[in-house]
Amino acid sequence: MKYGLSNSHGLLYDVTDSTILLSNSVDLTDFGSTSSQQSISMYEIDKIHLRRKGRIWRSALIGLGAGAVAGALIGNMTHKENPDCFWFCFSRKDDTTLGAMGGSIVGILVGTFVGLARIGIPINGNKSNFKANQDRLINYSYKWGPYVVKSSNTKSNKKSAGPNGPAP
Repeated sequence: MKYGLSNSHGLLYDVTDSTILLSNSVDLTDFGSTSSQQSISMYEIDKIHLRRKGRIWRSALIGLGAGAVAGALIGNMTHKENPDCFWFCFSRKDDTTLGAMGGSIVGILVGTFVGLARIGIPINGNKSNFKANQDRLINYSYKWGPYVVKSSNTKSNKKSAGPNGPAP
């Protein structure tokens, strides 16, 4: 980790007793190389924001499907025949299609906003907070599934811990 780094982004690769290990690469062959990894001490972490990779697209697609079905049902159920109509007359099929299109747009928007949500784990440079959330972080590490991480480091005057302990 660079001295004075304020934010770190990457794949949460591993969680040790006092650090988290981020990987800058999503290539599985690079995970063993230390050049693609960054170790961040628990004392340098303010808050960890986690989001599953691909969650935005997946949520948007789920919203699209759910919105289309809901819109089609609403369009079909609210259809009313008007025998005096001669301009802009819609059949039940037209109302169902328009409802599905409108519901799809709303569903994509709602799904995208749901997908943007992140899980926030406050550490605040505190050992007890890190230990309390360590099992939760381990569940989000790469061995359980790839997650995108944004770590806010507020202790800019400290150097990161290396393999031999804290830097002098």
